[in-house]
Amino acid sequence: KKLVNKYHLKKDIDLRSDSDLDRDGEDVKIPGVEYVRYPYTLSPIDTYLRSTAGLELAIDHAKELLALDLHLSFTNVYFEGGYMSIYSSEDGLAMVRGFFHELLDANGDTVLFHCSAGKDRTGNMAMLLLEVLGVDRKTIIEDFALTNEYTAAARQNSYDRIYDLTGSDA
Repeated sequence: KKLVNKYHLKKDIDLRSDSDLDRDGEDVKIPGVEYVRYPYTLSPIDTYLRSTAGLELAIDHAKELLALDLHLSFTNVYFEGGYMSIYSSEDGLAMVRGFFHELLDANGDTVLFHCSAGKDRTGNMAMLLLEVLGVDRKTIIEDFALTNEYTAAARQNSYDRIYDLTGSDA
């Protein structure tokens, strides 16, 4: 009600993948708000790692990687590859095109866009939107980096889980 009454929401752009929907469920349909979806998975490995078999494999690999003392290099490669696939894969480009098509179609009305965590797909779309609107690069990067601040507790929970599973805090 608040999204409609206070912010006059007219469109909900959902960037979540099919596996995100399977896990989290669909958005609540709000009367008078157009719902559109441009599903995108950051990488094919993402879907697999969320499965039971993938989680077991990930735990084994995490133990091996930590034993090799690679620290964040694996994480950096994973996210760099994931982000690059937004701009190089057909699904990623379809998401970007669809996102901007929907913004233009909204003709100035209020639009909500989101994924499951709000930092990767949504963060990249927000960066592109700010760039198109002429926001300076320094401000865009600072805005994107706020994700680290707002997700610190969730990241700590993930680190704690990795420690519980692997016995290593490397």
